[in-house]
Amino acid sequence: MQCLLIEPNDIVRVGIKSVLSEHGLDVRAESSYASLSTDSSSVFLVGFSKENASNAVRAIQKVQRPENCKKIICMSEDACVEEWETLSRIGVLGYCTRNISIELLLLGIHSVEQGATFLCPLVRQRSLNYKFRTDEELLSKREREVLKILATGRSNQQIADNLGISIETVKAHVKSVLSKLSVSDRTQAAIKAIKCGLIAAD
Repeated sequence: MQCLLIEPNDIVRVGIKSVLSEHGLDVRAESSYASLSTDSSSVFLVGFSKENASNAVRAIQKVQRPENCKKIICMSEDACVEEWETLSRIGVLGYCTRNISIELLLLGIHSVEQGATFLCPLVRQRSLNYKFRTDEELLSKREREVLKILATGRSNQQIADNLGISIETVKAHVKSVLSKLSVSDRTQAAIKAIKCGLIAAD
């Protein structure tokens, strides 16, 4: 597998190339994002900082075609969910921070080479939290109350008694919560709420 590393920072570029080469990858390193349009490597590892992120995004947009998308992993200074969402919309398959471990980076390169999506754990967790916060904003105040009690294992009748509403109303709220959080049952809703910090795990 051939891998093209594009990284404007000389020190970062030399360091990453050296480490990847030591682990058996055929790596070529360039400093210009223009190399994206002239290279046919299996995987492209594109690094950027806040200062040149827009240049990297524009370069990727120019080369990505529906019929021939390049397999790209972007390495950013920080785990930014909005940045990942922008990149994923233009066909980027992988996203991680520059302080990723070599083991995870190698895993990501091989995963993306096979056409899979790769996110390092920090980005994945922030993405999950961001998605949950976005979903939570769609919930009404009453739906959030139902979710918090539901997560403690209470039945619909117990939730109704606790909130002073009918069981039919509780059922309607539960159905709405499951739909808005994109989960299929109460247990998944509770787990998602706990993982994202909305509900403390006992």
